Amino acid sequence: MAVKLIHAKKSNYSFSFFSLLLLGLAFYKQDLKAFSLFGYPNYCSGEREKNVTSLCNGTLLNRSKTRLMSDHRIVCSGEEQNFERFPEEYDFFHWADLIQGAAVSSNSRMEAFEYRQSLPQPHFKAEYPYKTYEEWSYKTCDLVTSSYYCGSRYNSFTESYEPKTCYTDITHFERSFCSNEKISLDISYKRPTIEEWSPH
Repeated sequence: MAVKLIHAKKSNYSFSFFSLLLLGLAFYKQDLKAFSLFGYPNYCSGEREKNVTSLCNGTLLNRSKTRLMSDHRIVCSGEEQNFERFPEEYDFFHWADLIQGAAVSSNSRMEAFEYRQSLPQPHFKAEYPYKTYEEWSYKTCDLVTSSYYCGSRYNSFTESYEPKTCYTDITHFERSFCSNEKISLDISYKRPTIEEWSPH
């Protein structure tokens, strides 16, 4: 009898171990939606973390932040610099006389062109420093108490609805610094040649 009892205990232990093994495989491969986990409903997707390469430096991202990953991208910080150009001072009446003469005389046209070319050249030069960041979103399977994720139950004692507790996928947003960059601008106004220019 003792032998049978020990054998029975051994058999039960083996069965329990086998059950735990199957449960572990289910966690690893199966979608456990609505599967009860530690007494709470589990609405998490069965997808696991994966190896994802950084868009910034080519290394692997932290696996704990890659489950159900989406919107993986590089973004730039916003920088701005304003440039305001004001009219240059010049002899308007002399210019008006030259323009009027240019309509009937090639010499006046050339004089008007040369006067126009002698005016200060509009120019803008600047550097815009900015930073780049690597961003993405991911989800973790978390235990939460929420009517939105888990539903609610009516409490007859308080006569009110109370949120339930469950495991569900919660979205997180990650942002990490990537690099310092800059854009250099050197802008000049291109004036037309004598062949391209017209006083009218």
